[in-house]
Amino acid sequence: MYSLWERIKFGITGIAQSRIFVIIIVFCSMSAILVQRVFYLQIVKGQEYLDDYKLQIQKTKEVQGTRGNIYDRNGVLLAFNQLAYSVTIEDNGEYDSISHKNKELNRVVSSVIQMVEANGDTVINNFGIILDNNNDYMYVAENDTQRLRFIADVYGKRTIDELTDKQRNISAEGLINHLCTDELSGYGINQKKMEKKDVLKLVNIRYAISLNSYQKFIATTIAEDVSEETVADVMENLDDLQGVNIEEESLRRYTDSYCFANIIGYTGQISQEEYDGLSKEEQKEYAKTDTIGKSGLEKTMDSILQGKKGEIKLYVNSVGKVIETVNEKNPKAGNDVYLTIDADLQKAAYHIIEQELAGVLLTKIQNGLDYDRTQVEDGSDVIIPIGDVYNTFINNDILDMNHFGEEEAGAAEKEVYGIFSERKEAVRQELSIILSDSNGAAYKDLPRENQAYLTYIVTDLLTNNAGIISSEAIDRNDTTYRAWREDESINVYSYLNYAISKNWIDTSLLKSYVTSEGDYSDSSELYQGIIAYILDSINSDNSFDKLIYRYMIKAGSVTGRQICMMLYEQGVLDYDADQYNRLNRGSLGGYDFIMGKLQTLEITPGQLALEPCTGSMVMTDTNTGEVLACVSYPGYDNNRLANAMDSNYYNKLVTDQSRPFYNNATQEKTAPGSTYKPLVAVAGCRKISVSTW
Repeated sequence: MYSLWERIKFGITGIAQSRIFVIIIVFCSMSAILVQRVFYLQIVKGQEYLDDYKLQIQKTKEVQGTRGNIYDRNGVLLAFNQLAYSVTIEDNGEYDSISHKNKELNRVVSSVIQMVEANGDTVINNFGIILDNNNDYMYVAENDTQRLRFIADVYGKRTIDELTDKQRNISAEGLINHLCTDELSGYGINQKKMEKKDVLKLVNIRYAISLNSYQKFIATTIAEDVSEETVADVMENLDDLQGVNIEEESLRRYTDSYCFANIIGYTGQISQEEYDGLSKEEQKEYAKTDTIGKSGLEKTMDSILQGKKGEIKLYVNSVGKVIETVNEKNPKAGNDVYLTIDADLQKAAYHIIEQELAGVLLTKIQNGLDYDRTQVEDGSDVIIPIGDVYNTFINNDILDMNHFGEEEAGAAEKEVYGIFSERKEAVRQELSIILSDSNGAAYKDLPRENQAYLTYIVTDLLTNNAGIISSEAIDRNDTTYRAWREDESINVYSYLNYAISKNWIDTSLLKSYVTSEGDYSDSSELYQGIIAYILDSINSDNSFDKLIYRYMIKAGSVTGRQICMMLYEQGVLDYDADQYNRLNRGSLGGYDFIMGKLQTLEITPGQLALEPCTGSMVMTDTNTGEVLACVSYPGYDNNRLANAMDSNYYNKLVTDQSRPFYNNATQEKTAPGSTYKPLVAVAGCRKISVSTW
């Protein structure tokens, strides 16, 4: 019998000699290495790796301080902040491809737009492109520098110098096409299946989202100051709206905006140009997403009104979705500003100016459709025919011409549109004959209406707008040019054909209107191309349509009664069934209607933009020199420009013939009036007081 020890010894020897022994050794070795590695990672290096991980997923978001309020001298609130609900979106979805991303984002954004607009709210409208009255895309920028800065932002260029010639000269429609269809940076929008206004809304929001593409944890605002109904609709559908949320935001508000807009100004998001214009020290205080003062006191005193920024630490996952928020540093509110302005005095002065201007207009407006001002030598004797008043409702875009022909247009709108359509076709035929007649009458011998059409075609359409006639190439001393421009002794056929012979025409702009291939050596064919371009362009030219309406009103084809009815049909005036029906029956005339509305200021001088339509008043405290009122008329609603700017409203203000952006009190160079009268009055009072004593 073997002893216990011998049996153990025999078993160990057997195991050591078997193949399983090698496996056991390998297993034990690997287990030891694994335990050692886990110990090293979890215990020795645990805190270090945890800190590194947090740094990778941790983002810091700056929170702008609440902007300071603006008060008048008596503590009346003029500018303040108001909490409101906003609809926001974060691009935090997971996508298989760019096309999948575009499809999902477009679906979500389109759904939110429908919800917002269904409840009477509006989506943001601060994109650099809008639709003009011809339903064509146009840039909002007032000058080339601003336009190029916007284009550079769209293409992701730091400076405008980095733009190619093709990018510099791209049209507004071309830029929209790029954003909709570009394979790398486009939004995958099918323009053929959508109306232009809907395409623009979608591009507007997608572009705003793209500005945060490297900071997905920062939400993009889709709509501001939305109603509770919109909030409820969005909240009910959050499961199907990836990244969409309802947030509270602080919005800038202004009281009695029209009276104070020109001195207080408005706020908006800082532009790249404004940011680049800051000093290095100032750039440390601002971020490219900050809200700053854009004009007026909001801009001048921005550093005082701005608060101190706070910070929030965010923890995001791999696709940028916020999974945890930690408050780190609370923001501080900005300082309040107290003005020397007396709010009551400011408002009273504004309304007094408006009333006085209305009073002058009431004495100048007479019941006639036309008036020859060349027969008047003294400017004070000039009258305003009521026809000019009717015309300004269309010419100054108080009435929307494009709405006249729509299905939901009112009875008067449809009636006017039918008359206009017939007249426009007749005008096109008349112009076609005039342009084609080499033996036609000289410009000075044509009726005034035809003269106006030809002046617009040659000066505005061909030269200033399209550049087909190069203003730089024209020789101002040329005999034929002066015969057209000054003497008016030749016809338009002769002038345009002469311009072709002198190479004043940019033929590259007429390629689609000239049928021959290669160089345009045939001048007659080139002239036919110019005629085709003119007739095609005036089909959809809003300014040319306004010119036709002007002469239709002068001729009585479009009546004042119809114009006044359309003011009700388009909601320019609050609907009054009695007056509307009286206008329709003819028992109330257009002249009496307009005079009555102007007297009650339901129609204002600022709207009409007929001289006089502007004014200003500055009042100071004679003891201290403090400005008590600084009024410029007409004003504008700066609430629609603050926060997310309403681009359509901004463009309307820019093109408004009464120039509401122009501060007549501080910018107008006016000859001094009776400057010495107050001094004479003071001297007289002093003499009286001395003699009395």
